[in-house]
Amino acid sequence: MSQSPADRNRNAERRMPPPDATGKEAEYLLSLKDGRIPIRVEMLDGTEFAGIVEYYDREMIKVNRLDGSGPNVVLRKRHVRSIREDGTG
Repeated sequence: MSQSPADRNRNAERRMPPPDATGKEAEYLLSLKDGRIPIRVEMLDGTEFAGIVEYYDREMIKVNRLDGSGPNVVLRKRHVRSIREDGTG
């Protein structure tokens, strides 16, 4: 049975938008933290930090550096371009 255009519009109005957060980011960061997996964080300005995740919350990530290249850093997530596992560590 075919719906009229008015019925389709009414159904489209009732649809809920997708959630802003799925929980997958927190799940991934927890696996990196618990596994002490070396990561590389690239910032929006191109700066990179390597280490392991010690702490994270909704706004920031604390990265402990393993290579002695500097102090541990607290990074705001809104300035992070990407986080990837670092196979060189």
